[in-house]
Amino acid sequence: MNKIGIGASVVAAAATAFAAATPAQAQRQVSISASVRAEHQSNAAHASAAQAAVAGVTRSDQMVAPNVAVNVALPFGAHSFSLSGSASYSFHRRNTQRDRENLNFTSGLAMNLPICDPTFNASLSRRLSDLGDIVTSPGASPITVENVETVKSFGANVACGKDFGLRPTFGIDYQEGRNDEPTRKFRDRNVTSYTAGLGYVHPSIGNLLIFAQQRETSHPSQPSPNGNRQRSVGASFSRDIGSRLKGSVEVTYAELKSRQAGVRPFTGLNWKADLSAQATSRMAVNASVSRSTSSSLAIDANYHVNTSYNLSASYVVTPLITLQGGFSLTRRRFEGTQIVAAPALQLLTSDRRATLNGGISYQFSPKLLFSIDAAHEQRSGNGTFFDYTNNRVGLNVSLAL
Repeated sequence: MNKIGIGASVVAAAATAFAAATPAQAQRQVSISASVRAEHQSNAAHASAAQAAVAGVTRSDQMVAPNVAVNVALPFGAHSFSLSGSASYSFHRRNTQRDRENLNFTSGLAMNLPICDPTFNASLSRRLSDLGDIVTSPGASPITVENVETVKSFGANVACGKDFGLRPTFGIDYQEGRNDEPTRKFRDRNVTSYTAGLGYVHPSIGNLLIFAQQRETSHPSQPSPNGNRQRSVGASFSRDIGSRLKGSVEVTYAELKSRQAGVRPFTGLNWKADLSAQATSRMAVNASVSRSTSSSLAIDANYHVNTSYNLSASYVVTPLITLQGGFSLTRRRFEGTQIVAAPALQLLTSDRRATLNGGISYQFSPKLLFSIDAAHEQRSGNGTFFDYTNNRVGLNVSLAL
């Protein structure tokens, strides 16, 4: 799931609408690539031995996934259209019931009109639910491990004014998430976000946006009342400091109230900060932190509070060889459930995931790239039933067409 929360995308789109360069400055680009990935996971079930046994999933497994990716930017006149994404299909050696497609596409239309600059965006993602997020306690029946999540979103934003100076912005974003397993339908959701803000752009100062947002979340398959409403106010700021340092920060004060009886509300600060640095001519470093409220298509909760920390770096050994590495830590706290607790049923109420990863890539030719990566993941949940560790090693071959 996303790490910065549902609704944050419309804030980012609004910031892009008032801060981005005019569409006429966009560069034409059309690139297509094909790749295949082979991967071994010591715990593909993302579960403890007890939970995997209940779900009927083999923990050690190997997967092969062919993939096609596209990246298109097409300026026309003063406007531009963009499309990026990928489509892949995963084949499992042991857990063949988990063979499924993985789609992830985003498109956008940016227009440069005399007074206001409207932008429109749409996205589609489709993937298997993370097995670590599906409750498979002994009391959960029937058990489903083949659920596919499909998320569609549509948004529109408009920023008015000159390229520099004050620019009022307005945006709306609608997201629709669906599960295909009948027993997971109660987690289907609709999310609508409205944003209004005032931006200021200046090349020597940076890009500043002050905004207010309302987000409505509902579950069409649950009895009413359900879902929640979040209202927030905040500010975001981004700036490039020379050619080596880029940073952005966003802070919001949010009040989330559930329509479901007995669910504790959330009141407090959410934040997001990102810093990218070209430390040397060969080394690049990125660090980010965030906290947000969101909801899940897999986990039974009215909402959850997500806090994430990420650090990554890359080092160019030679023009053909690059090393990558990183560490991430995510904490989640879940509030509200529609499932009635039973003696044999264990519910996930909080967890902590830590991932350490590294890899090496070799540019064999201008069009052919080989890479090897490995990662160690560890989760600690409420109770040992949800604890697991997973080691994965992958080989990827990519060809630019």
